Amino acid sequence: MSKKNRRPPNLPYPNEWLSFQALSDDGETLTQYRIQDLTPSRFEDAVKHMTRHFLSDEPLCQSRKLRAHPRSICDFQDIIRSTMLENKMTIACFREGSNDIVGMNILCINRRDDGIDMQDYQCPHINDIRTTREYIMGQVDLFDQYSVSKYLTSLGVSVSPYYRNRGVARKLLEAQQYVAKSFGISLYSNLFTSEFLQKCANSLNYDKNYEITYENLAAKGNVFSYPNITSECVQIRSCTVKLF
Repeated sequence: MSKKNRRPPNLPYPNEWLSFQALSDDGETLTQYRIQDLTPSRFEDAVKHMTRHFLSDEPLCQSRKLRAHPRSICDFQDIIRSTMLENKMTIACFREGSNDIVGMNILCINRRDDGIDMQDYQCPHINDIRTTREYIMGQVDLFDQYSVSKYLTSLGVSVSPYYRNRGVARKLLEAQQYVAKSFGISLYSNLFTSEFLQKCANSLNYDKNYEITYENLAAKGNVFSYPNITSECVQIRSCTVKLF
């Protein structure tokens, strides 16, 4: 994921990927929402959003109580910030008439020839989560399975609690297909750690490439143990894109 991605010259930046209607703040009427590229001027707002919401909600981060450890917050923010800066592919949802970040999906490209992340982070919990993700992703060779040299993936999807139950997370996942197609990428694949996003993936007809329960994962060693985990299993899910 270290290689910078060349944006197609005919693709605007920021680009609006998707628009939809959902409940407004009054909970009764419908209003317009849009999903578009997040520009660098909002990156620090995005880092704050992910720190506040993703660390509290994502099952692995929640289990290891990352928000309670200053070192883990620092490492996490560095990862989010560098991913957004290097790739400039993060997409965010906004409500009509507001500049508040409703939700976001941090996207990047995995390539066959990418090396393994060897960075040793300050927080051991961050290192364990990195090791866990790499172990799970290593159980399936998506490049061979789909005959591709690269695929679009997500580092994390997060929606502000105020805007939940409006279908925003599903739309952020749906928008990945349009990003992939515009970049000439025929596959997008995510690691889904929560039951909620797994249900979203089901509704979007993602392939299920791999699944392991957290109980079976924990049996492989302390690095893979996540106490009081809020979901039953973790999955790799993928979708193909017709480019032409």
